[in-house]
Amino acid sequence: YILQKAQMRDCKNCGLDMVILRVIGMEFPSTTKFPTANLKKIYESDLISLPSLVRYNALTYPAQIAYLVPKADNFDRITWQEFDVLTDLCSAYYAEAFSHEISTSNATSSQPTIALLGTGHTFEYWVTQIGLCKLGVRLLLLSDKNADVARDHLLQVCNATGIVIEQRLAKSWGNSEYTTVTIPSMSHLRASRPSSTYAGFKSVDVWNQHAMIIHSSGSTGLPKPIIHTNRSLMLIARMYRLFQSFVIENWYNCFPLYHIAGVSIVLGGLPSALPTSFPPENWPPSPGAMLSAWRKLETLG
Repeated sequence: YILQKAQMRDCKNCGLDMVILRVIGMEFPSTTKFPTANLKKIYESDLISLPSLVRYNALTYPAQIAYLVPKADNFDRITWQEFDVLTDLCSAYYAEAFSHEISTSNATSSQPTIALLGTGHTFEYWVTQIGLCKLGVRLLLLSDKNADVARDHLLQVCNATGIVIEQRLAKSWGNSEYTTVTIPSMSHLRASRPSSTYAGFKSVDVWNQHAMIIHSSGSTGLPKPIIHTNRSLMLIARMYRLFQSFVIENWYNCFPLYHIAGVSIVLGGLPSALPTSFPPENWPPSPGAMLSAWRKLETLG
C-alpha cells in the first residue's frame, strides 16, 4: 500500500533515491503537521554529529516516537528521550570495555577504530552504532556475510583495535588479537548503572572527524574501506529533505545497517525527528512478514 500511496509529483532527476523512497516511505496526508525546528537548527554550530542531533531531538521532542521496534506481533515504541538515554548507557558500556584502547588513543591523539560485526538489522545494532559514535571512535561496519579473508583485510587496513559482535556470532569468533565485546541487550542496558563519568576519544575537529567506515563489495578483489565523517553523515541525514514532492511519515528500513542504503534510510528521520520502523525479527524477512508488519503499523496510526 506504500507503493500505491507514494506518487512522483513534479520530480525531476530523482533517480534511485526516489525509487527507494517509494518503497520505504509513507506519505503524509496534506493536513499533517510535522516538526520543522530541526531544519532551521541543522546548520547551527552545535549540531556537528549524529549524536548531537539525537541529543537535540531528545531535548526538543522528548515524548515523540523515534523508533518502532518489532516485538512478537506488536511494536515497542521508543521515544527520542529513551533513545538518547539508551545510547548514553551504551556509550558507558563500551567506554569501560575499550578503556585501554581509548586512553591509548587519547595519549597519541590517534582516533581508535572499533569494528562492528553483525547482520545489521536490529535495533540493538543501531543503538550500538550511535553509542560508539558518542565515544568518538571510528566505527568499521562489517557484514556477517564477509569472507574471512575480506573481514581480516578490513580489520588490518583500518587499524582496528577492538570488535563488537552480535550475541549469535560470538561463539564462532575465535580471534584473540582484538578486544572483543558482544552487543548488550536493551534490558541489560536499562538495568546498568554506569559511572557518571567515562572517557571517549577527544577530537579537536568533530565536524570533520571520521565516524563510520563502510566498504566496497570486493567483487574485483579485496574490499576497500570508504570513510564517512560526521559531516558526510549529517549531509546524508538531510538528503531526503531535498525531495520536496515527498513528505515521509514513517521510515521503514529493510536494509542492513552496515550498508550505505540502510545507513541512509535510518538517518532519514533524524533532521525532522520522524519515526523509523525496524523490520521483522526473523531475518531475512519474508514478503508476508513485511506486509503483516505494514498492516500493524497502519493500525498503530
